[in-house]
Amino acid sequence: MNKIWLAAGAILCGSALVAPVMAQDYPARPVQVVATGTAGTPTDIVARALAEALSASLGQRFVVENHPSANGAVAGGIVAEATPDGYSLLMASSSVLSVMPHLNEALTWDPFADLDPIISIGTAPLAIGVPPNSPYNTLEELVAGAKANPGDITAGAFSLALAHLAVLMLDQAADIDTTFVGYANSADLLTAGMSGEIGFMINGAGPLIPLFAAGSLKPIAVTSSKRFEGLPDVPTVAETYPGYDAGSWFGLFGPHDLDPAVRDKLVATISEIVQAPAFREQLLGLGASARILTGDDFKAVIRSDYDRFGSLIAQIQQ
Repeated sequence: MNKIWLAAGAILCGSALVAPVMAQDYPARPVQVVATGTAGTPTDIVARALAEALSASLGQRFVVENHPSANGAVAGGIVAEATPDGYSLLMASSSVLSVMPHLNEALTWDPFADLDPIISIGTAPLAIGVPPNSPYNTLEELVAGAKANPGDITAGAFSLALAHLAVLMLDQAADIDTTFVGYANSADLLTAGMSGEIGFMINGAGPLIPLFAAGSLKPIAVTSSKRFEGLPDVPTVAETYPGYDAGSWFGLFGPHDLDPAVRDKLVATISEIVQAPAFREQLLGLGASARILTGDDFKAVIRSDYDRFGSLIAQIQQ
């Protein structure tokens, strides 16, 4: 009997040691980082910057693979179906986790049941811009114009994307009626915004910053809850309409049931990377601000965005 208990105890002790040993050895081979964007997009650039820093910190290659098909659905599926050992990770934005699942009826994975959030490393606001010859110079003036001319002011953004939802949120917050004009690509949207073809546009702040600086567009607001350090003089929509928040975020995910010790090692390492001034400057150049969220805090943001964006999408699709 004593031999049986000793054997059982040895097995239990050995099992308890597996996770720490795995974490200590991790990564023992190259790590796949699946990015939801095409090469050169913000998600791709953030993924590559983080992968380079992780490679230097942990002594193994973190290799970025781009899988933008189906607006990130393919990328999410690759990681959702992977072994939860930390060797397949997903770099995604809020659009992939909180918007796309409501639009893809054929999605084979669930953002909550099949993926584990590891860490959010940054936020990226949208910006509202008007043509240089627009009579509106502030959000208050734009809203007043929309109230005086219901339905006459056109709002341009990517169709059924976060910016589209931001337009609807602005209409609801300000109690105005604008006419939405959807675009499928950035070139057409920016051209329409600069030429005056549309009354105003909402797009990621990063691509708009140089246009604001050149006078090709006038900035009137950003959609994040706090002012964006890349546009410090541009007010938030929330300063006029408290509670408004249509900012995006970048985050790293693993398969469900990701080894907790591996997750903790990634969180500790990435937290140090994100706090480095050089990495923060890199994010700023993309139109993003560093922000670290982990655990329940990150999960709460994902769930909140998923629920409120899902409600807005249902309104659009009615």
